[in-house]
Amino acid sequence: MKNNRKKECLNLFISREVVTASGQIIQFAAHPDDIDRIAEAIEEVNFLSLPITGVVKNDIFQKHTRYDIVQHEYAGGSNSYIEVLEIKNPPDGRCGTVVYQYVPHDKTCFFEFDTIENAKKAWRHYVSSYDHEHILKQKGFLRKVECGILTPWFYAKGNQLLQGDYVFLDLIQDDPEFRFGAKYIVWDFLEKIPTVKRCMGVRTFLEKSCCSGGRKEERKIVYWHDGTYWEKGGGYKPRLLQEEDLWIQEAIDKFRELLAGKTTEFAVDFLDGSKFIGTWKPKDKKSKHAEGVYNAKVILKGGSVREVEFSFTPTIEAPTVEKFLHSNARESGVEIEKIETLVKITKKSHGQRKWSGVYLPLPC
Repeated sequence: MKNNRKKECLNLFISREVVTASGQIIQFAAHPDDIDRIAEAIEEVNFLSLPITGVVKNDIFQKHTRYDIVQHEYAGGSNSYIEVLEIKNPPDGRCGTVVYQYVPHDKTCFFEFDTIENAKKAWRHYVSSYDHEHILKQKGFLRKVECGILTPWFYAKGNQLLQGDYVFLDLIQDDPEFRFGAKYIVWDFLEKIPTVKRCMGVRTFLEKSCCSGGRKEERKIVYWHDGTYWEKGGGYKPRLLQEEDLWIQEAIDKFRELLAGKTTEFAVDFLDGSKFIGTWKPKDKKSKHAEGVYNAKVILKGGSVREVEFSFTPTIEAPTVEKFLHSNARESGVEIEKIETLVKITKKSHGQRKWSGVYLPLPC
């Protein structure tokens, strides 16, 4: 009722000046019934800062932002560009050094760096090669963020809210099926692989269609947290993540830990009691050497070099020549730093050796 009263009585708003706790003078307008309450609240505030929207200018593009941004480098064409930005006042401890690439539709992204100099070097490498790999391999690279059709946080303007790495969508609408913040199973358009994505908002509007004789048809676009989107009628319809689907999210999270090197195996439990177990298996090394006579040149800790000829029979404890050599060396009170060459001898004849092969040392 109070909000309705205010909407009906806009002309009754009055202005007042009030001093904050730090001495800052603030002028505001409010309804007469609320003016004292608001003034008392502002007096308790230490400092108020209003968002100021500026402009980052490019050749033919310009982007508005409320942050203090210095553009160090820029290169662009008719419909895309890449720039190096230094955000002087990043909020919430965010990284203020980025290489931002704008591409129409859903290919926009930005790269975070530790210093401006490293960001500039990455930018120069990309401009000369147009290969993202040069950016990812550059010294000081921190991470890459895919924006898709979402606006990155550093190009927020006015009082726009931030949601993670992005600007909160201005066109978010209530939708009975796709709810903001809810997780959905989304199928890749080409490979039909299911992934879990969070809904960032929905836009529904009417648009004339050439396929319907000029009649207006409803279009619905659902925006996801990774900058991608799904349009009604395109591909498999996303499905709300249910309890029985939680294993998908769990598998994705655990697989990411595996790729990050935080674990070497993971297990996912299903509702019926079954279990999926995944284990990281490194590339197979040679598991066993053949019995025979070998010649090896080894470097001991301390730098001394020895060349030895010996008979070898594989065992459970020492299935390879490398393990045999290291084990014997430790028993003799020395330690091998490196095995330079390893040769199997098949036959001796008149003082000459015949070789069956040269075994390079296994990678450490």
